[in-house]
Amino acid sequence: VKAMAKINVVKNVSEERLEELISSISRFSNFQTKVSSVDLRSRSIELNKIKALSDSIVTPSGRKWFFEKSKGEFNTKLRIAGRSGKARIEKEYPKEFRFTKEQLGKYYCSWGDEPYKVKKGGEAIFRKFMEDITSDENRRVIIDRDFYERMIARITLFTSLEAIHGVRKNAIGQLRSAVVPYTISVLYSYTEGNKKNDKTFNLTKLWNDERLDDDLATYLKDLMILINDL
Repeated sequence: VKAMAKINVVKNVSEERLEELISSISRFSNFQTKVSSVDLRSRSIELNKIKALSDSIVTPSGRKWFFEKSKGEFNTKLRIAGRSGKARIEKEYPKEFRFTKEQLGKYYCSWGDEPYKVKKGGEAIFRKFMEDITSDENRRVIIDRDFYERMIARITLFTSLEAIHGVRKNAIGQLRSAVVPYTISVLYSYTEGNKKNDKTFNLTKLWNDERLDDDLATYLKDLMILINDL
C-alpha cells in the first residue's frame, strides 16, 4: 500500500518538477564525485527537445548533427556499436558536426550583446543559455524546427570564425576566445540587435548554405583583425 501511494504521488508530479527533484537529490547527495550544474541540467525538458530535433532533422546537405546531451554519450554510442559500427558512426558524425551542452550555451548566446559572458564559457554561459530559453519573462522560447535551424546557423558562424581566426603562427592574434564572440556581437549589434535597421543578418541562409559566403568571410576576417587590435 505504501509503495502504491508513493507511485501515485510521483504520477501527480509534473515531468518538469520531477526533473528538478532528481537534480536536487543528485546535487545534495553527491559527496564523492563532483557533479556540475551543467551535468544536472542535462535532464531538462528543453534539452530533451533539442536532442530530439538533432536526432530527426537532416541538414540541406543530408547530414545530421550530434548533440551530446549527457557527458560521454557519444563514446557510449561508439562502444555499443562495436568495432564494426564505430567507423560508420564516426563518419556519420565527424567532430565538426558534434556539440556538447557547454558548447551549445556558448554558440547560442554569442548571437547577442554580452560577449564577455560568452568568453567565460563553461557553467556560467550554460546557465545564461538555460535562462534565455526557459525564462517566463521571455515567454519561454519555442523549441521547434525553426529554433533548431537558427541554432545550427549560430554554431556554423562561430566555428567558421574560429577557423578563419586560426591558431598559433597562422592566427590573427592570441585572443581568439575573445575576438570571435566580440566580432559576432558587433555583427549582431548592427543587424538584428539594431531596432532601427530593417536589414537583418540572414541566419536561415547560413543554415541552407552551411558555410559563409567568401565575401562575408573576408569581411569578417577584416572585422576580427580590427577587434583584435582594439
